[in-house]
Amino acid sequence: MNLLITSWILLIPNCYANQINYNHQQLDKFTNESGLKVDQQSQPNGFKVVNKRSYSLYGSNNKQIQERLKSPSRYPPTFLRTFDEAVLEEGASLSLNCVAYGNPLPQVTWLLDGYPVLDISRYRIGDYVTKDGRLVSYVNITSVLAQDGGLYECTASNDVDTVRHSRRINILGPPFIRPMKNISGVAEESLIINCPIGGYPIETIFWERENIRLPYNHRQKVLANGTLIINDVERATDQGKYTCGARNKEGVEAKGSFYVSVLVRPFIDPFNFSSNLQSGQRYNALCSVTRGDPPIEIRWLKDGRPITGVSSSSMDSNPSSSPHPLGIDIIQVKDFSSHLTFESLGPEHRGNYTCIATNSAGSDLHNASMIIHVPPRWHIEPRDTAVIKDQLAIIDCQADGFPVPQTHWSRAEEPSTNFKPINSSPHLRVFENGSLAIHNAQKSDAGYYLCQTSNNIGSGLSKVIKLTVHVAAHFETKFNVHTVRKGQEARVQCKAIGDKPITINWLKDKISFNPRDDVRYELFEEASSEGLISEILIRSADRRDSALFTCNTFNGFGKDETNVQLLLQEPPDAPQDVKISDHDGRSATITWSPPYPGNSPIMEYIVQYKLEKEKWTASRGFWNGSAPGGATLYKLKNLHPVTHYQLRMFATNAIGRSEASQIIHFRTDEEAPGGPPLHIKAIPISSSSIRVTWKPPKKELTFGVIKGYYVGYKVAKDTDEAGGQRAVNGEGEGSKVEGSPNGASYTYKTLEAKDRSSNEEAHITGLTRATKYFVTVQAFNSKGSGPASEEVLVQTLEKDPPVSPNLKVNSKTSYSITISWSIDQQAQTDPPTGYIIHMKRSNSDKWESIEVSASQTSHTFEGLSCGTSYQFYIIAFNEIGKSDPSNIIYVKTEGLAPVAPDKHSLLSINSTNAVIHLDSWHDGGCPMNKIEIMYKEEKRSDWLSLPFIFPSPSSSSVPSSSSSSSATLSSSRDEKDILLNNLRPATNYDLKITATNEAGPIQAAYSFKTSFKANRGHSLIGNEASKSSADHSLYLDMNLLLPTTITIGVTFIILTFLVCLIFLKKRQNNISFYENPGIYDSGKCEPVNESVRLTQLDAGSMKKSTGDAASALDSGYFPSPYAMTKIENEKNEVNGVLQMETKRPINSPIKKHSTSESGEPLYATVKRTPRPPRSDVHVYHYPMTQATSDSGCNSEASWQNMVTPSQSSHEATINSATLVRFHEGPSEKGLSSTPMTSMYSVYTDRQPMLMCQSSQRFNGSYSRGSIS
Repeated sequence: MNLLITSWILLIPNCYANQINYNHQQLDKFTNESGLKVDQQSQPNGFKVVNKRSYSLYGSNNKQIQERLKSPSRYPPTFLRTFDEAVLEEGASLSLNCVAYGNPLPQVTWLLDGYPVLDISRYRIGDYVTKDGRLVSYVNITSVLAQDGGLYECTASNDVDTVRHSRRINILGPPFIRPMKNISGVAEESLIINCPIGGYPIETIFWERENIRLPYNHRQKVLANGTLIINDVERATDQGKYTCGARNKEGVEAKGSFYVSVLVRPFIDPFNFSSNLQSGQRYNALCSVTRGDPPIEIRWLKDGRPITGVSSSSMDSNPSSSPHPLGIDIIQVKDFSSHLTFESLGPEHRGNYTCIATNSAGSDLHNASMIIHVPPRWHIEPRDTAVIKDQLAIIDCQADGFPVPQTHWSRAEEPSTNFKPINSSPHLRVFENGSLAIHNAQKSDAGYYLCQTSNNIGSGLSKVIKLTVHVAAHFETKFNVHTVRKGQEARVQCKAIGDKPITINWLKDKISFNPRDDVRYELFEEASSEGLISEILIRSADRRDSALFTCNTFNGFGKDETNVQLLLQEPPDAPQDVKISDHDGRSATITWSPPYPGNSPIMEYIVQYKLEKEKWTASRGFWNGSAPGGATLYKLKNLHPVTHYQLRMFATNAIGRSEASQIIHFRTDEEAPGGPPLHIKAIPISSSSIRVTWKPPKKELTFGVIKGYYVGYKVAKDTDEAGGQRAVNGEGEGSKVEGSPNGASYTYKTLEAKDRSSNEEAHITGLTRATKYFVTVQAFNSKGSGPASEEVLVQTLEKDPPVSPNLKVNSKTSYSITISWSIDQQAQTDPPTGYIIHMKRSNSDKWESIEVSASQTSHTFEGLSCGTSYQFYIIAFNEIGKSDPSNIIYVKTEGLAPVAPDKHSLLSINSTNAVIHLDSWHDGGCPMNKIEIMYKEEKRSDWLSLPFIFPSPSSSSVPSSSSSSSATLSSSRDEKDILLNNLRPATNYDLKITATNEAGPIQAAYSFKTSFKANRGHSLIGNEASKSSADHSLYLDMNLLLPTTITIGVTFIILTFLVCLIFLKKRQNNISFYENPGIYDSGKCEPVNESVRLTQLDAGSMKKSTGDAASALDSGYFPSPYAMTKIENEKNEVNGVLQMETKRPINSPIKKHSTSESGEPLYATVKRTPRPPRSDVHVYHYPMTQATSDSGCNSEASWQNMVTPSQSSHEATINSATLVRFHEGPSEKGLSSTPMTSMYSVYTDRQPMLMCQSSQRFNGSYSRGSIS
């Protein structure tokens, strides 16, 4: 007892360390009551010695054990405490413990070297169960001996699992071999033998077989602990006597012997059943054991169950024995073979058969499956079936057989027609057992159905059945509501569907009645293909007809009923007595009286309101509010003060919406402004006055008509009464301050709204010099004043700033403008110390400024752009501040955009070439800096572009580079020409030329046509026709010569045609170009009209008789020297803008233009890029040098001399700037019909326009040169 108590005492610390829930108080009490003294010393190898004579070992486990202790489910055993390996002296006591837990409670057994521990006098083996369900098992030895040493093992087992724990206990002493029993091994398996050794220490453990040391082959292995392992045991080499021996260092040796027998277990030769077995045939199977020690027992199983009955040999010896109920015989041929015989195979024989052979070494088994093929036979044969529509129809078709027969269904309208297979679907479904289910059967499902079943054994089975679908009397709808207005015709209809005969009866409010008994009702019945239709007609419905009508229908297959609710309903009337009972600036209360509901409860009232200026539209313009059907009051909220509204209402029931009520007009009240004035600025004007500006409050916050403003001001102090420093800025505009001094009051100035100018600006005068003031502004209306604006701080000036200067223009040129200014000395108190001049282009938003000294009164701006408008203003300043800006003046430098020439001056044309004379362009007074040329055939859309031409500064017509391969630059006789070659004869071309100078670009468009190809050279239009024959060779195109290989007849016809063409062309060249069609002719000019240049008309040719000239002008036209140009009107300029002088009458050479039936426009259409601002000066008001003797324009008489008597009806204007404008008299028609104010310029003759612009122009003749 003391030994057991001592062991538990030693276990207590370990239990605490592993947190095992023992009752520690009881264990401590148990220890104290025993009176034992524990002397515990640590020893190596993990064991403890008590008083050097008592020994106990223990182990630990993890927290998962504690969780498993609490679980009520079944779980395998688990060791909570075990023992460790130990070394003891002889005579010491030994206690081994294993504590196990499991559900069910495990059973613990003890082994020593594989043999049960014997309960002899020195051993005590026992176990007990603690109150918490733990099983404690122990082995106690009072005094150990050397033979007690060995491998101790405790095994815990329950129904779930088995666990083992083993450790070696070594007892100091000589070697000892415990007696061993003979053992048996199984061939081809492994054999493990432990040597039961006692004594310690042991130096060597060895094994012998038939006195031969092991191992002696690769299948044998001896471990260090003395265990012998033999793999793949063989009888011939492994059976025999085995000896286990142990030896210590002193050479003491111990041996023990035993015999090992090797047994051979049975082995069955695999077998299989035939794969084509069929019902009714005979068959037998053989189970043969090829090896194994006799005796061998052979047994048969079918589907895991023994085959009962006796074998044929037993029946012979015992005739009373009954055969197997399935007709199976087992014939034992030899001790090692058995036959399984079947007299007649049937479906019941199908299954898995197992042959088991057993002897003393073990057993072997083999499985084989028998499959019996059975043809189909009816289990449930299909039959004719009838079903009611919309119900489930099931047609059984089931057959037995093996393999399991497969069933297929098909359908046909008639038995004689082809059957079509049926695929499973939600409506038609074929079950695995072969039955056909028709869900929600319809009339279309009626017909003939074929069921076929087969398993490829035999011919299979098939059966045709008929399905009949009956339709029970029914209604498609069970309830319907029919509404009708009073006095209208009403129809109540019931449509019964079903097989005939079928009947319909009527009920009204669930009371049976015959419609024919009431004269107001008419009953109509009509048989249909689906059933019967019964209808009641009411000619004039009234409130008596508002009832529930019920139809009952029945036939031989069912009955049904439906209900029709007849309602006489209408939308309600509009709400009555709608009025505004109360309103203010933000809300309005509406009241009304309930209207007639229209035999249906009013669900809601709709309140629509909108601004008076808006329209009643469905998409926008009004807001909706709603009130419940029982309400008679509604409050509109979130209205805006001082706003006119319109309001109307609707009543709504289940039928619809009423008409709109009477429209109510109302206006919300005013409120005091809800926001302060905005953008308050206080600017010192002088030493005694300030100007206060502001913007009105936000429009949505005025809440009424602003009657005026209160502008308050007061002197600002540096600190308030509390001594806090106030933010003060005494310079420039007032800065905002968050508060005002305590106790200070404002002086207010009231500005009435009757003076519009006072709404946003106030001048406060009579202030103290160099004093700071706070300024605030309030808006007020009829309801009161609104919130005050934020305070701004401003300080009056010590001195006064200068007054604003007066600015004007002194002079201008093409590249400079001179301005001057002056100051009113009487209004000036403090002189300025300088001026700031601001300048910008009129088409730019960026101002540039320069500062000049106070001594200057004028300034010249150099390097400006030619023909460009500028704006100027000036500001004076001194040390106090700046004056107000002066007036803005608009000035334009001299010069205009380039002027396009007429086509005859610009172009020289023959059949394959065209020469462009760039020097025919006028630069408008500003040198041209770029020329762009584009041309194309008239019928084509793509333009051909030449490289840009950049004229040199000395000449506005000099190209910067040569043209492309299709154009050649010619400079003969100091002319700047562009040659367009490789053109097509007798082809219309379009030409666009864009010329640009600083005044802007201008684009001219021309149309021309190349002449026909002639044998005698190439004719050119214009002065090129007068060149020498050597020049003509320049335009010859040798590639167009007629082929010489053509037959004589064809050549003669072509030559005759060319001679006629040349004759006609010469004749047309003799006609004056005055006979060409006018510029307004929509037709095209023929090439023969383009062979004369203006330069051919010298002074002598122009001096023909008046009669001849007049006749020529009457029959043709006088060509204008310039292209038709579209120019926008320009406004007059003051203070430096060009102004018209007194007009002088002068005759014009323009005559009335006539048109011909054919011909092309002679003049180009020019598109000019607008340049704001414009003046009223016409595009042809060319700036010219003053008339001097050098220029050939000595006096106005020189102009008069150039006018012919026939031109007396025209006028021209000459001003001091030598600008020339021609006007046609009111008697002239043609071009004079275009007003001078129109967007197009008038057309004038070249003679008076160019005669005084250069020394190269004289007496009306024309020669090329630079236009200066």
